[in-house]
Amino acid sequence: MREQVWASWLPRCLVLIITAHTSSASAELRPCDRTEYNYQYTECDSTGSRWRVSIPVTPNSCSDLPPPTRGTDCSFSCPAGKFLEMSTQQCTPCLAGSYSLGSGLRFDQWDAIPAGFTNMASFLDPGPNGEDIQACNSSSWTPQGVYLESNRDECTVSLVYAVHLEKLGSVSFTYQYPRQQHLL
Repeated sequence: MREQVWASWLPRCLVLIITAHTSSASAELRPCDRTEYNYQYTECDSTGSRWRVSIPVTPNSCSDLPPPTRGTDCSFSCPAGKFLEMSTQQCTPCLAGSYSLGSGLRFDQWDAIPAGFTNMASFLDPGPNGEDIQACNSSSWTPQGVYLESNRDECTVSLVYAVHLEKLGSVSFTYQYPRQQHLL
């Protein structure tokens, strides 16, 4: 009988200790200062809406973040010369000598391939029966800091960027293709 009491008491004690420890850990966090979090928008939903949420600069460093609020419409963007101030969700004039991409994206830092990009490699000279005679499994685009580089083999490597456009716009790419010099 005594063993049954210990057997039922021990799990309850552990649950209470674990619960008390996690409760005191969150109680020790001080409220976040405005400089300790940034605002970000969620992905757009099927109605064209999104939410503005606060994200701590350093996770688990502070508490009492502002609650999520309804964000601007997904098709919204500020006019030329203005940017969207996330704390007020209002268009604000750009400082002299600066600019805003509006609702655009710019990829000019290539430490990693960003989300939305996909590598596809193929060999364009098929064999006699239409099969690829060379495997292109190791051919891809490789981040090099401020640019991307593809393999220098016989494979064709495509970099595909898939997006869902909220409004009309344009896409432009800058590339360099070094021409091989053939000696005669």
